[in-house]
Amino acid sequence: MSWWKRRGELVLVPADYNPEEVLYAVDGSTVVGMVTTSDVYPGQFRAGVYARDTVRMHGVPVSGTHWICVSEDGGERLVDKPQAGTEEFRSPEEALAAIGRNRLL
Repeated sequence: MSWWKRRGELVLVPADYNPEEVLYAVDGSTVVGMVTTSDVYPGQFRAGVYARDTVRMHGVPVSGTHWICVSEDGGERLVDKPQAGTEEFRSPEEALAAIGRNRLL
């Protein structure tokens, strides 16, 4: 797989099931988060991180995503559901950088 990189280097990899709307954040061979397009704000993105409690089926996370929420003062915190403040990223790369700052795996 050409997207495999050294551990410590995050890359975006299109999801097999929906490559236009979902990108996985991969570190080496470990999926540590995902970037999705906003269904509310066109051109905006959400960023989510996975943790040890994330449930996976066939290696694909199906529940337990922790979403990165940007507060009005610019700080970031993790929330359990997509909500206001989770669609603040203007590019997949900006969302990937937030995953790097907030990753749990």
